[in-house]
Amino acid sequence: MNALQELSQVGQSIWLDFIQRGLIASGELKRKVQEEGLRGVTSNPAIFEKAVASGSDYDDFLNALNQQQLLKPIELYEALAVRDVQDAADVLLEVYQETNALDGYVSLEVSPHRALDCAGTIAEGKRLWARVNRPNLMIKVPATPECIPAIEELIAQGIPVNVTLLFSQELYLQAAEAYMKGLERRVEQGFPVAHVASVASFFISRIDSVIDSLAPELAGKIAIANAKQTYQVYKALYASDRWKQLSQRGAHKQRLLWASTSPKNPTYRDVLYVEELIGPDTVNTLPPATYEAFLDHGNWDPKLETRLEEAKADLEALEKKGISLQSVTDSLLTEGIRLFTGPFDKMLSAIAAKYPARLLPVPDLFEQAKSSPWMGWLNVLEDQPCQLKPLPTGIQSIVLLGMGGSSLAPDTLSRLLQKQDAWPRFWVLDSTDSAQIADMEGQIDLKKTLFIVSSKSGSTLEPNIFLDYFWDKVKNPAQFIAITDSGSALEKVAREREFFAIYPGVRSIGGRYSALSNFGLVPAAYRGIDVNAILASAKRMRHACRSLEPLKNPGAQLGLTLGQLALQGRDKVTLLTSSALAPLGDWIEQLLAESTGKEGKGLIPIVGESLADPSVYGNDRAFVFFKLCGDPELEHGVEALERAGQPVIRIEISDLEDLGGEFYRWEVATAMVGPILGINPFDQPDVEAAKIAARALMEHPEQIPAYPSSTLQDYEHWLLQIRPGDYVAIQAFVNMNSKNQEFLQKLRHQIRDEKQVATTLGFGPRFLHSTGQLHKGGPNTCVALQVFEDSKPDLSVPNRGYTFNQVKRAQALGDARVLCERERRILCISLEELCKLE
Repeated sequence: MNALQELSQVGQSIWLDFIQRGLIASGELKRKVQEEGLRGVTSNPAIFEKAVASGSDYDDFLNALNQQQLLKPIELYEALAVRDVQDAADVLLEVYQETNALDGYVSLEVSPHRALDCAGTIAEGKRLWARVNRPNLMIKVPATPECIPAIEELIAQGIPVNVTLLFSQELYLQAAEAYMKGLERRVEQGFPVAHVASVASFFISRIDSVIDSLAPELAGKIAIANAKQTYQVYKALYASDRWKQLSQRGAHKQRLLWASTSPKNPTYRDVLYVEELIGPDTVNTLPPATYEAFLDHGNWDPKLETRLEEAKADLEALEKKGISLQSVTDSLLTEGIRLFTGPFDKMLSAIAAKYPARLLPVPDLFEQAKSSPWMGWLNVLEDQPCQLKPLPTGIQSIVLLGMGGSSLAPDTLSRLLQKQDAWPRFWVLDSTDSAQIADMEGQIDLKKTLFIVSSKSGSTLEPNIFLDYFWDKVKNPAQFIAITDSGSALEKVAREREFFAIYPGVRSIGGRYSALSNFGLVPAAYRGIDVNAILASAKRMRHACRSLEPLKNPGAQLGLTLGQLALQGRDKVTLLTSSALAPLGDWIEQLLAESTGKEGKGLIPIVGESLADPSVYGNDRAFVFFKLCGDPELEHGVEALERAGQPVIRIEISDLEDLGGEFYRWEVATAMVGPILGINPFDQPDVEAAKIAARALMEHPEQIPAYPSSTLQDYEHWLLQIRPGDYVAIQAFVNMNSKNQEFLQKLRHQIRDEKQVATTLGFGPRFLHSTGQLHKGGPNTCVALQVFEDSKPDLSVPNRGYTFNQVKRAQALGDARVLCERERRILCISLEELCKLE
């Protein structure tokens, strides 16, 4: 007998922690089973990742699949994993039959991103069981507290389970309890239990990797001691009367499986964790190197129940040193999830890189524009801007009164292309916060200020009440300009009051696509920006975007890439910008969020997050990196993301006046994304819902309710609702000053780092007209934190019967009401209460 066969005589089964196409196709797996006594196989994504990235075993299979249909990387991975598992299970079927369903299993894990999602783990486990369709398949389920109930449910369904990531006796007992409950449910329902096996994968070497550095005198002892004591717990469990009743019905014990048995410390004997843990009714799963080493020079004497008092003394010595083994194992579980998730994501990225999805055809937007009522932006470049009237003499400041699409483009251009003091200072007012209005008013000379009232429909509440407020103070039509669609209510008011100038909008251009129309360019021109250079770069981009070849069309290439990444689950479009380009993100955020966030779908733009270590990000991100030519800022961090397998789209801008081309590229890309996601990128059906709710509250302004009185305890409970794949939307109805921005930015980064989810930060009501559409109409992964304050001093809106604070409160409460109706998870809390966190 060889060493493995000797172990079988002792009662321990050896499984191989490795599966790969070549192992099966070459017949090597069959030889190991028949000649060496191999009794099972476990798999993990890290093995597949290495095979895909550096080998050719899967090239023909995956390329053939990819040509037949448009598949996501996760679907390609599942196809190759299922095929390998099926073929390996067929090789091991004879072992399964000979051992009466005790051995002969092949393990396949659910996505590690399900580690905290019980319902998702159950659903995926059942789906994989059905798809593999082999009796000797084991579904790997992580032993997180959240997924312990999944073990019971899958066993009750008759699906064998390999419980993974066990480090502590506490969680082992919970896993064993779940296994017995699942069997008992089957007995109660009259179902057989003899074929429903399970193993509890107890991890070894990682414990010593931590303890060895904390207590060198106990090096190499604690992991083995922990395993030996757990084995004694196992024996007691399966000697109970409760188990005897199940055993009489043919049930198998849930055997302990020793996992992670390759020593991490090079000074240890290479088969240390095999030799020290040999005992009856156990399994040891070995990576290939350890497997071969034990065959070559392993000692098969059973030691699992030797030196038990010494093991106990070692554990007590650890506690006396003030080192909590429970704390160590808790942290190892958390770290284990991350270590499983990383290779899984790298494997998907390797598949995406090596087997790219077939390029989708490029729609001819210019042909579609002939019959579409909302695509005038494609060909507006020759008509903009209108001939401008010279600035009135004496103007020192320009204030743009707008909201959403009518304000973000000129704000972006002004912040990126700031002019010297010879030009008037430029302000954008897009907040109903009374303190913010008062702050701005205090910094301008009302008699030397030009007010640009910008509203496409002419009926948007905020620009109109801004107009009422400043008209009441100035009453000089020579200081007012209107930008609005012909025939709007605003145009009527402007003509009646004889405004200095009126510039028309184009009806076939929606607000968020209006950057290169009068709405974006008239304010920019009055600011002193060279709009002809902006238009020239846009025209160059338009020429490139006429191509129907994806690789020659910058807008189509960007849109199709973002759309396909979203279909792969990477819907958090994270914009990384160097300092010089940071303002561009706010404009892109509105364009993407309002255009795509509907019908439960959407791209979720993440703007303003600082660049973090790759470990913070999950596989729901797609990164877009903007940089000015020659600017090294963020380069090293972005390269780290790429090395970690994250998809990064790089966009290099040679000159800031190329912004016109970027506006055009992103408008085309957004239009391209719509058909991929199956939505209309030109409507905004959910924006109106919050407006209606706010208007209803403002019908009786004196009766508008107070803000909710949530506490920090409520905040802590809200944090617990955040799940992997969610995004946190901080919705701040407060003054957008530097102090508040700094505090809320710090808060969002704390949430991101703790929960490892994407975060957004928007100030109300400006976000209501952009990302507000996404929050209510997009995927139900939005976890909203509404932050509010009643600002001082409060300001009255002339001739309206209400104040700005009342408007802001109606907008906040109305939006919260709609979010609740859409079953979004939301907490409303005052800024004052939230600041107690500091």
